[in-house]
Amino acid sequence: MVAMLTTLLGSFLPQPRILMTMSRDGLLPSIFGTVNKSTAVPVNSTLATGLVAVLMSTSMNVDQLSGMVSVGTLMAFTVVGLCILVLRYVPPLEESSIAASFPEEEEHESKRFLAVLSILSIFGGILLVSLASSFTFLASWGRWMMGTVGLLLLISGTVKLLITKEVGISHHFGHSNCFHCPFVPVLPVASILVNVYLLANIGISTWIRVSVWLIFGLLVYAFYGVHYSLSGRTRV
Repeated sequence: MVAMLTTLLGSFLPQPRILMTMSRDGLLPSIFGTVNKSTAVPVNSTLATGLVAVLMSTSMNVDQLSGMVSVGTLMAFTVVGLCILVLRYVPPLEESSIAASFPEEEEHESKRFLAVLSILSIFGGILLVSLASSFTFLASWGRWMMGTVGLLLLISGTVKLLITKEVGISHHFGHSNCFHCPFVPVLPVASILVNVYLLANIGISTWIRVSVWLIFGLLVYAFYGVHYSLSGRTRV
């Protein structure tokens, strides 16, 4: 209960700011971007977040709430691990064009496709290994086969990235967008493996509830956000 309270309070504080930022970009209606002049608090976003939190807390028990919180956290950490691999080995096109100006990295630009395949191999292998260890209703030979294939994909993809030189410039010291993550790609791969394994062991009922939220978010983006996003119009 203490851990749940801490997590929910920690999520409740930034959520209104996230809604406010999305509103300012146009992904959500402008009503969520209203800020109180005296307190500098996003009022409407805070009220909307509180209303949803109240409805969820009165309609679900602690086990259901903890499952949904766990899915959100684990999915976020999984995406972070994947993004680190993409930024290091398959950077965005505009970053790749800048990286091409570095003589030592220009020769590795042709390996972008192999890096993409390696990352896909890693994620596919992790998914197969996690499902093989979680799907106890399958026959033992099927689980062993699934796990073996997944392990081979995971190891081969990781080894390929280990021998591939990073082509992104975000890891260069002194770059404006520099960030430091040690032991790449081993640490991100290990993080993804643990997170996906835990996700695979969450109950089906929790995944159904999370899927409803994901579908709702995709519908909001498809029918509103994609048409009014300032960032999207700027890129176009």
